Amino acid sequence: MPRAVRSHMVNLVLCLVTTVIGTGFVIAGLMNDGAETRRLLQCVSPERADLVVLPVTLPGDLSAPRPPLGALADLESISGVDAVREVGGGVLRTVAPRAELQVIALPKEGLALLPLIEGSLPDGDGQAVLDHETARAHGASVGSTIRAGTAAPIEVSGIIDVDLDESMILRGTLGLTRTAAERLLGPLELQGLQVTLDPGAPPGVVRDQMSRRLGPGFEVYTWQDLAARRNVEAQIMSVGLTVLGLTALLMATGLGYGLYGRLRTPWGSDPVAEHGRGAMRRLLTFDRAFAGALVPTSGMAMATGLLVLLTGMRAELPCANVLAIWTAVALAPIAVTVFALRKAPIAALLRGRQG
Repeated sequence: MPRAVRSHMVNLVLCLVTTVIGTGFVIAGLMNDGAETRRLLQCVSPERADLVVLPVTLPGDLSAPRPPLGALADLESISGVDAVREVGGGVLRTVAPRAELQVIALPKEGLALLPLIEGSLPDGDGQAVLDHETARAHGASVGSTIRAGTAAPIEVSGIIDVDLDESMILRGTLGLTRTAAERLLGPLELQGLQVTLDPGAPPGVVRDQMSRRLGPGFEVYTWQDLAARRNVEAQIMSVGLTVLGLTALLMATGLGYGLYGRLRTPWGSDPVAEHGRGAMRRLLTFDRAFAGALVPTSGMAMATGLLVLLTGMRAELPCANVLAIWTAVALAPIAVTVFALRKAPIAALLRGRQG
């Protein structure tokens, strides 16, 4: 293999390694506790919720505050609100494990603040999900049983996470079907609301309007509000990891732009004449295949990293803007690479000789 071609291949490997490292940093920043991952996933999630309404409760409170008369019916009339889903439940003292549990009546598709991390959501009245902290504290796992109140033992079908800061979690969470929750508690109390907005609606503006209508017994949160309550050190770590990832990805993109369809040869030399038309055509085909596999991954990682940075900067973006930004940034490296390959010296020389 000629020295110039060998050097070209080594640089492509370096480009690949840099992209992998950058993507890894972005994923680490995204998955770190300081990143508002749910904010980014809401726009493509079947359990989408742009705003979350939670009752203001203190440790020891066994009942939730009631909203003002007619307030819930008024919420859907607010400009920008697409749908409002009530979340019912209550507080239950269990026999095994002996503890107060926050019972939540789960819809079939689950709730945005209670993402499933293991197993499955309840498929019947004899099944339930537990939050991972309560399950770990009492040795429960998927397939084991718990006894809630005086009811028959309930099978743990899944383990959920409670996507809130620890300071906002007062007790463990038990998720049941609505009929099973009503059988345990009787009439359900309002435990929160999931609000879906129109794609272009500004979350902060709608949040303020809903807060005024619901009164002091309820807090309305955007996903950015929830992110702001997380551990500051974790937030800084998320931003730092993402910046490192984006830096590596930009370096890899720039390196690739200078590599695809190019060989480092003496000034004025003709690589097609030196190495042969067939060899250079194969090299160009390899570069195109390599870029076709690598660049889309790099673009998606860069788009995700930019959104993580925006959420870390407390930018409140409607889902329409989130999807537009992600799409534009993800496609940008592809466009740059197509241009680089089109204008590459080897491609130009091959076209010239063919003409």
